[in-house]
Parts: sequence; C-alpha cells; structure tokens
Amino acid sequence: MNTDKLTAIVYLSTASHPMTEGDIEHILLAARRRNEQKNITGLLLYCHGTFMQYLEGDEAGLLEVYELIKKDRRHRGLIQLAKTPIHSREFADWSMACASHSKTVIDQLSQADWLESGDSKSRGRMLLSKFWKSNVGKSSSH
Repeated sequence: MNTDKLTAIVYLSTASHPMTEGDIEHILLAARRRNEQKNITGLLLYCHGTFMQYLEGDEAGLLEVYELIKKDRRHRGLIQLAKTPIHSREFADWSMACASHSKTVIDQLSQADWLESGDSKSRGRMLLSKFWKSNVGKSSSH
C-alpha cells in the first residue's frame, strides 16, 4: 500500500522559443510516458509563449518529475505558484491533458470540461481558470 501523500504543484514558465502545435505534441508525448510511470496526472496550458502546468500525484514521484521539468531547456523563468497537499486528484483521468490558445490539443477539450468540472474549486483549478480566461481573451482580440 502506498503511504505517500497526494500533492499538487502549479507553475508558470516562459517558452524558450515560439512553440508550434508539433512542439506541444512532442512535449505531451514525453510527459505522458513519464507521468504514467510515476502515477502523475495533470493539465498543461500554453498561451502566447507562456506555460502553466498543474501536476498532482504522490509527493515523491511528483517531486522527481518536477525536478526534471525545472531542468528542461524548452522553457525558462519557472515560477512555482503553489505546492500543496490535496485530498483527491483534480485530473485523475488525465496522465497529461493540454490546451493551447491556437487549438485545443487533446480530445477537443472545451473550457467547461476542465474549468468547471469537479465538486469544488481548488486553488490549482482556480489558478488554471484565471490564466486560461485571461489569455484566451487576449487571443480573441487579435
């Protein structure tokens, strides 16, 4: 039986170069493989050169994955917004889902699917929602 506590981490970072949908797909494939091995779930958002990611899982595995993310050269200026114990997973069914401003990358996720689902608004979900709504609003004015 695994006795590790569930933990969530939310961070922001800036892409080292403009990302194409192909770049995002490549990041997702690698993240999904790694996350499945460590039993990590979450959501990656990409808007206008900025990433926001919510990761959740057993603390030990989560911290291993987060250390690898911090060393990844495809982004810089990583800012951890939250690291908190959680009682249950927000994105239990997603090894890593993703949405970007130019198109929704996974399963045509709609805003309501991931922003409004769940019984409560956790701090992580509120951060994701605020980031997405403010950045999608920017893209619609272009």
